Amino acid sequence: MLHGCRSIPWSAAGWLVAGVISAAPYGSIAHAAEGGAEKPEVAPGRATQWKVSGYMQGRLSHEEGEPWEFLVRRARLKVEARFQQEASFLLQLAADKHKVSLKDAVVKYHFPSGLTLEVGQRKWNASYEVLQSSSVREMPERSAVARYLFPGERDRGVMLSGRTRGRQPLYWAVGLWNGNGIKDQDGELNDFKDVVVYFTNLRKGKGPYQGPPQLKWQLYGYWGRARQLFVDAAGNVTGGRNRPKWRAGFGLQYHYVSVPEDNPYIWREGSALKIEVITGKGYATDPSHQGRTWRDASAWGFWAQWMRNILPTDDLVIRYDLFDPQGGDYERTLGLGWIHYLGAVTCCTFAYAFASRPGQDKGRFTLQLQFKY
Repeated sequence: MLHGCRSIPWSAAGWLVAGVISAAPYGSIAHAAEGGAEKPEVAPGRATQWKVSGYMQGRLSHEEGEPWEFLVRRARLKVEARFQQEASFLLQLAADKHKVSLKDAVVKYHFPSGLTLEVGQRKWNASYEVLQSSSVREMPERSAVARYLFPGERDRGVMLSGRTRGRQPLYWAVGLWNGNGIKDQDGELNDFKDVVVYFTNLRKGKGPYQGPPQLKWQLYGYWGRARQLFVDAAGNVTGGRNRPKWRAGFGLQYHYVSVPEDNPYIWREGSALKIEVITGKGYATDPSHQGRTWRDASAWGFWAQWMRNILPTDDLVIRYDLFDPQGGDYERTLGLGWIHYLGAVTCCTFAYAFASRPGQDKGRFTLQLQFKY
């Protein structure tokens, strides 16, 4: 029971909230039937479009040698606003694994020429798995090579992007980043900034691809430096040294069957074969980047995935990924998944992944129910 609020009728509180929303600077927000887009009716000169979206993943998982576990793997809330054709912003909050964090906070300015300038915190402009949302990825988790070479998937910086003209436009993006991602809470560890260049013919936006078969590709490069800290036996930092850090990657996607016409799921993708190879130097030996355990060594890896629309409401997914730290200690994972679409915004995933690591082989079962709006 809330104390001090008994004298306020709940109906009055509801009218108060409605009045505040209707008096907001950007006008009233009309919630769309699908829960994905809100377009307020506003006067000229004010924000012309709002969009509230997000998703939640509830899971039951079990790894060999560990107890069965229920968890909320991801719970995301994303708010976007567009001021006519001039500017927009994106804010994404996460409530994952018992903690709340900031994922994206970026301001975008859209030039009349078609260029877009973005400043803030967002995903690196590199790697298909980094840029792909976890809400539409077919397997529950990203590949090992993406987790090691791009921990956290995000950084803080500035990015300029655009698209070439023509019947088959090319999308490009150049980013200047702090370089240490968002995992470390002490800020930038050196004065060097990292540069990422990205090219692709992959259509920007979400949803099924039109008119397969289509062959898509992406190419990117990452150059920068990282601060390797020297720690004594007691855990004290005794010094440090700047180490070179680079990444390079290439990916191909062949989309050969479109989404079934009676597909019930809004964000479902058609049948496709995808592969991505990533190589680089300098990475954290712990994917979570905790403790800044840094390895000044080259590494490479790849992932390959086949996905087929088996039924109007079901997909079959097979994925294999490998990570090689250039020391012979290969990490291999073979995953099998079945996705069943329950409705327009809800799907259920059954997945089993067998991971082989040096001195340790484990299987992991995942049952996930996702709601995406």
